[in-house]
Amino acid sequence: MLILRNLRRTWIVCWTANLKSFNRFNVTARSEVQKSSPLTFTNDATCRFIVVKIRAFSSEDEASVIDLWRRCDLIRPWNDPVGDIAQCLNNISSALFVASENGRIIGSVMVGYDGHRGWVYYLSVDPEKQKRGTGRALMRQAETWILEKGGRKIHAMIREENLAVSDFYRSLSYENGDVRLMQKWLKPYPSGDGIPEVTDESSS
Repeated sequence: MLILRNLRRTWIVCWTANLKSFNRFNVTARSEVQKSSPLTFTNDATCRFIVVKIRAFSSEDEASVIDLWRRCDLIRPWNDPVGDIAQCLNNISSALFVASENGRIIGSVMVGYDGHRGWVYYLSVDPEKQKRGTGRALMRQAETWILEKGGRKIHAMIREENLAVSDFYRSLSYENGDVRLMQKWLKPYPSGDGIPEVTDESSS
């Protein structure tokens, strides 16, 4: 069983094989979250807690987020991840959120609102941390942000080579739309792979 709880922007993901056991430990977990910092939990044979924090992106996250996007194969030759982040942060109609576990970035989602509908970009979860509810928590954050902007609908664009992710969106009640995306390049992208290298100055 997978349980998500949003306690002041902190998501608790819990697996348990026994519902009665979960109910007993859930009361303890919520009490600990409210009074404990940093959060600590005791594992037992039936229930394992993982604390994932969903928060706004900060400049210190840039190298880690771009590395995550690379490992999740989200960057294409025409994408400038540094530019995409800067454009997002400099626009009041978009936002970037990250998921962190023990201070390490394990997920991200970029969201925008065009006045009619919301759009989701760069949804990513560390390949070693998937299937634990992090993607679901990130999407809930994105949907909450859209609702706060006044939006009533959210769109997710999926590349043809990544259709397997459709099952994830369906599990969140997303469905195929009745529109077909058409595009036109107004400006050519740079020659080469178009992906600038990003270094973490703090580690040099």
